[in-house]
Amino acid sequence: GIRAERRDKFGSDMAILAGDLMQGWVFDLLDQGDYAPDLRRRIHGEFRRRGYLELISGEALDVEFSYRDPASVTVVELYRMQRGKTGALLRLAAETGGALGTLDASWSHEYIQALGDFGEALALAFQLRDDELGLFGDFAKFGKPIGSDLTESKATLLLIHALQHGDDGVKRRLRALLGRPSYTEKELQEARGLLIECGAVAQLHREIARLTDTAEAALNRLPPSCRREYLRELARDLMRDALKTFALHNGDIEIIIANNDAQALGAVDALNEVQYNLAGDSKGNIPTFGIDAVAEALEAVKLKKMAGTIRQDPFALATVVVFFARNVQTGVPMTTGIEKLKVDSQALKVRLPYMIIK
Repeated sequence: GIRAERRDKFGSDMAILAGDLMQGWVFDLLDQGDYAPDLRRRIHGEFRRRGYLELISGEALDVEFSYRDPASVTVVELYRMQRGKTGALLRLAAETGGALGTLDASWSHEYIQALGDFGEALALAFQLRDDELGLFGDFAKFGKPIGSDLTESKATLLLIHALQHGDDGVKRRLRALLGRPSYTEKELQEARGLLIECGAVAQLHREIARLTDTAEAALNRLPPSCRREYLRELARDLMRDALKTFALHNGDIEIIIANNDAQALGAVDALNEVQYNLAGDSKGNIPTFGIDAVAEALEAVKLKKMAGTIRQDPFALATVVVFFARNVQTGVPMTTGIEKLKVDSQALKVRLPYMIIK
């Protein structure tokens, strides 16, 4: 038979060659597309720039970070690496779809830019969630050893936050756990507890939510489509994750305010799964608010599954924006003529008309 080391080398060599072959297939498939030569050239160029230069540079930074003390890696550096390693790939995929849809070889169409921003934000949120699963996940579902990031002392947002913001006790105990070839369940539970205690997990969840909002805002720059159902599913998944970390019965979650009704309904779906916010009898109710006043949200409010939703007045909003823009353009103080608007007497806040449905 073949020696084990030769079998390993054969497998690695064939894997590298298969990857090289698939890169060639990419350009072969692109050449088969029925679109203008200038668009084909632009797509080829974007694949080379994003799929090679940016992505491989991001991977190289990831390797470099593994040789540094994770406490020395800043969050700015971490996101720069992830924008190359993961963000470049998803941005490329999303923008290429937009370019093929708009047939814009200049790559400047607003839909292409919106899709690219969506892809990058989603990529960063995915990377953060992947890092969390690397310690809090299930090996059978995750597919790689749980705790391997601790073994490699990998600079994840969890570890960076803990080593930069945790107290001396947390830092000392966490560093004692780094670099081990494997971990017992007790050791993993200790590491998880430390990351929760110092606020690293909560910070990661806040970042995932922020990036999800960024992705949603990018999608809102596109024409209406089935994206609302996608957002609802995304919000449902995020809420499920939150419910694994925070307890409902002791007031960890007091209120949910979503950027739109789709996300509010997704959160309600997840709450319903644990017998909260049901139309009839339930364990309890977390006040949940959305924006848009879509028909399904209005029905949820009627059934007491949601606490309320808001319908904004787009004309009034545009009027206020134009008011301030004109003042800036003409060089007068921004607040000149503001008495025409409804202004908070205690602070410089403009009251925009809206209707609350509850």
